[in-house]
Amino acid sequence: MAAIITQNTKKLFMSQLQADADSAATKYYIGIGKSEDWNDSDTATTPQITEREERDFRLSMQSAKLAADYSFVIPRVNWSSGTVYGEYDDSIVSHPATPYYAMIDNNQVYVCLRQSRGAGGVANASTVAPSGTSQIPFTTSDGYAWKFLYTVGVIDNTNFTSANFIPVKKVRILDSDGSGNITSTSTDVQQKTVQDSAVASPICGIDLTNGGAGYSSAPSVTIVGNGSGATASATVSGGAVTKVVIDDSASTLKMGTGYDYAHIAFSGGGSPTTSAAARVRIGPKAGFGADARDDLRAKSMMFNIQPAGTEDGEFHVGTSFRQIGLLKNPTDSAGTAYSSTSGNALRRLKLHQKTSNFTQGSLLTGGTSGAKAYVGDTDSDEIWYHQNEDTLFTPFQAAEAVTDAAGGIGITDSATGVGGFNNGGAIDPFSGDLLYIENRAKVIRSTDQTEDIKVIIEV
Repeated sequence: MAAIITQNTKKLFMSQLQADADSAATKYYIGIGKSEDWNDSDTATTPQITEREERDFRLSMQSAKLAADYSFVIPRVNWSSGTVYGEYDDSIVSHPATPYYAMIDNNQVYVCLRQSRGAGGVANASTVAPSGTSQIPFTTSDGYAWKFLYTVGVIDNTNFTSANFIPVKKVRILDSDGSGNITSTSTDVQQKTVQDSAVASPICGIDLTNGGAGYSSAPSVTIVGNGSGATASATVSGGAVTKVVIDDSASTLKMGTGYDYAHIAFSGGGSPTTSAAARVRIGPKAGFGADARDDLRAKSMMFNIQPAGTEDGEFHVGTSFRQIGLLKNPTDSAGTAYSSTSGNALRRLKLHQKTSNFTQGSLLTGGTSGAKAYVGDTDSDEIWYHQNEDTLFTPFQAAEAVTDAAGGIGITDSATGVGGFNNGGAIDPFSGDLLYIENRAKVIRSTDQTEDIKVIIEV
């Protein structure tokens, strides 16, 4: 039995993820961790979907920051002269190798509705960039037809644009003043205008499936369906129909509206020995621009954090991390929902005395207990550390000498001993749902450094 999950299902999953992130009862955090080398060559391993992989991440987690910024994203496609662009096609899902949309230099995004083709039907390269914010589809002098969808705003560009992705969204009315007016950025206002002017169910293209034979002139093309207003014309070369395109008037495509279904009927053209055949492509039911996520088949969501320096002492500098994870609703060590912007997840060992400094990332050893751990950070009287299956989980003891492989020397506090799995009141790394794990090469943090960490969830 063959079956598929439709694009609507994928969008539903991602929309529910966004709605969950929007909920006041839900908080998503991006955590970093693993200061120790992956292996002898420190080459990142491929994460596995196992309970052990999840446990190992939690054991090595250092810090986490609230992922307050999130957005649907799509693969980035920059318009470039000399590139052949495809057309929006209702028979293709996801993002084909030949892109059908593009972003120009000022971050305006367009969907391609008609590819330029010569008389023989061969595609031409795009040489004229789409431009402007017209609410209706338009053609450029190179024969391509485009539809403006939205402009990536300044904040969205900072948070979600990368070398490989750009954000896409549907603008919602922000009715905070009760007037029904959009109280948002200028690019949101611009996009909302595009959304509201979308034309439902247009005929956006025609694909020739059989050119026929014996035509002495171009046949008439009739679009038969339950919509209205769409017209098209055919081109003949060598006795066969070589292309059929939606008509344009004053650089505006005649795509019509309201088509749930349609077919192409050819008539005339002399006395063809074999009739041509073609199929229509119908645009999104709500129309191009009504929801750019549909037009551009968004199926990924990006969460973003930008931890700067120590984040008020919750992130460590001078150490390294090799893992990134997405946590939903973690708690503190007392089991209370964590709500601060940033939080430390390492365990803490109280010191009575420190003779020489400990080194971040170095292996710590207890002289009496034999306990071992990796140093995450240290100050005058504390060591932040983590243990894993390699170090084992033997707790440190009170008033014992501790040393690290880099020459650090100290004595644990005799009054509290601390040791074990004390989280110091910050994030409990074993709490919350771990939704994503990424293994990567070592990143060393510094006081004046801000990481731009992006997590992408895709269905």
